[in-house]
Amino acid sequence: MNRLDAVMTYFTEKELEHQKCKLLKIDLPEISVHRRLIPVSYDTPAGAESISYDEIETIGKAVTGSLKTTNIPNSTVIRRSYSYSPENIMAAYEYTVDEIDSARLSGKNLPQARLFSAKESLLIKEKNLVMFGKANTDMYGLLNNPSVPSLDVADNGSGSTKWKNKTPNQIIDDITNMFTTIKEETKLVEFADTLLVPVSQYNMLLKPRSDSSDTTIMNLVLNAVPELKTIMPIYDCKGAGEDDKNIAFAYRRNPYKLEMDILLDSQILPVQWTNFVGKVPMRTKFGGVKFYKPLSAMIGVGI
Repeated sequence: MNRLDAVMTYFTEKELEHQKCKLLKIDLPEISVHRRLIPVSYDTPAGAESISYDEIETIGKAVTGSLKTTNIPNSTVIRRSYSYSPENIMAAYEYTVDEIDSARLSGKNLPQARLFSAKESLLIKEKNLVMFGKANTDMYGLLNNPSVPSLDVADNGSGSTKWKNKTPNQIIDDITNMFTTIKEETKLVEFADTLLVPVSQYNMLLKPRSDSSDTTIMNLVLNAVPELKTIMPIYDCKGAGEDDKNIAFAYRRNPYKLEMDILLDSQILPVQWTNFVGKVPMRTKFGGVKFYKPLSAMIGVGI
């Protein structure tokens, strides 16, 4: 369709404005959970064609002494630079001329379900990029950044490392070891405050330590690791390790350690007409997960 009458054009434009306002109020916590896992930055301009950041590890020490001394040690920053292109995540929804005319004549808004569906599609794809990045680029995800240290959790004495085959004490030891290793390897400079585990392993943590106790394994973990504030179930931890092993991911939820870059969030473009069908394109421009301090994190493999 090459042309709409003025009344229908005006109605369609007003409806899209209404939908843009509606979009700001949409809350999809079960799909947008990744935006609560990582601090989000909207500082990069929407027109940016490349994203660059430095991974930083500070090395050095300070000394005391006379102001006349010339033997002042240097502090060094070891850097690995990352550079990649942001990703345009796109979706769309459609209305026919009859649907628009019917809504206009009845005084109703256009159906919102298609808007919600397109928004969900954007978030699902965004979540996948957040967790695993884009293959063959420097855009790594939260769970597969090669600079984040990893350790194989201990076996249970019978050759299995899986939590389903372990005692509550062995599970607690696995988690405690991850958080202790971060502190020991960085000489207490870094620590983690958040733990992500697969859904099944999360449910194990909710069980009582024993039949004679009401105290859950999770409560015991939180008592054993004072800096740990949050434990969350994340489906993507299932099979995310080498050889499809399940992983636990410990990290510090702090924008100085890592952040997610969003250049554009759910942009709605004007209707694009083809014959009697109007397509409404949407996009989010995603700038990746910037892991500034990967030594503040740890992957436990084999749970």
